[in-house]
Amino acid sequence: MEHARARLLSTDLRLDDALALLRDAGNESLDGAHGDAERIQRIIDGLCEISARDALTGLASVDHFRQALDRELERVARMGEGASLLLLGVDHMARLKDINGSSAREAGLRTVAATLLRSVRRMDFVARVGEEDLAVILPGVASEHVRRIAERLRAVISRSPIVLPGEMTVRVTASVGGASAPPWRRMRAGTLIAAADRQLLAARSRKRDHIAIDPLPSTRVSIEERAMLFADLGEPQA
Repeated sequence: MEHARARLLSTDLRLDDALALLRDAGNESLDGAHGDAERIQRIIDGLCEISARDALTGLASVDHFRQALDRELERVARMGEGASLLLLGVDHMARLKDINGSSAREAGLRTVAATLLRSVRRMDFVARVGEEDLAVILPGVASEHVRRIAERLRAVISRSPIVLPGEMTVRVTASVGGASAPPWRRMRAGTLIAAADRQLLAARSRKRDHIAIDPLPSTRVSIEERAMLFADLGEPQA
């Protein structure tokens, strides 16, 4: 009976393929699993973790990024704290490919991704959102601070050497576009992404290695919004 059940699990559920994917990703979460149910649950958890990550850089995937941004914007609307979004485009990646083929481009993206992870806070969220584009969600960062952060990240990337196959060392730059979500206001993720993307295009139009930040949004709360916010608190609305 146990043999028949094990054979069913490995064929119908294609567990061998799943295990191969997990091993290739360096996932050792199956060690110490007891019984079929726990083993299958660990496989499912491992596959979910893989699907949430970009295979090349190890950063969060596009879908995971959108989910995280949706959650952050909901928190902004509910808690009244600011949040900002940076979109970074790695400049002139085609030149790296011309130097040493696709492996050079991949090395460049991995280096920039690792540099970003070392340069942001633990609470920040870094993702790969395009072929050469990365994103950083900055919880609790108001619009007046986002330019300074964007400039710091741009400078760090420009100073970080990329080691190519054959021990050749080059440097790349990044263009950065930023936008912020006003506190106490509901904003769709697509709206904030579009605002940051417009600024990224503006930064790239300035010969790259620049930053551009969306103009400060209005944070003024109308009388009607104030009434909705504080009605349950019994605060005067004048």
